[in-house]
Amino acid sequence: MASISVKTYVNMLLSSLEGVSSADSSAKAFASAGASDQINLLLSLVRKNKDEKKLHEISRVFEREFYRVKGIEKGFIQSASRLTEKDMKMIEKILEEKLKIKVELKNETDKSVIGGFKFFSEDHVLDASIGRKITELEKKLAS
Repeated sequence: MASISVKTYVNMLLSSLEGVSSADSSAKAFASAGASDQINLLLSLVRKNKDEKKLHEISRVFEREFYRVKGIEKGFIQSASRLTEKDMKMIEKILEEKLKIKVELKNETDKSVIGGFKFFSEDHVLDASIGRKITELEKKLAS
């Protein structure tokens, strides 16, 4: 059997989601099966093609594409201390308005941030930290 690419496996999984279409004929056939049959078919194909080593990449690419299709950008916020749920919701709202995207965030602590926060995602970086403001001020004073 011909080798199946990670992209093809991912398209098969995406085609099973409501509102997602694919031009890939194997993905269309896959989409017509029931959910448990889809998983069994995918795993059978992976085993048949000895592609078990691709499972991690399939999972990673599927997650990224799933969120892209749903219009959600996953990212994380770095802050000096753990943020409250209320603070996280406020930052999500600000980012969604500024970036015109839906975001899903996790919080990581980093003492070097000092104050404020840094936002990181696959497509965006936003530094709203006190450290960045201090650096900008130092540059202005040095010139």
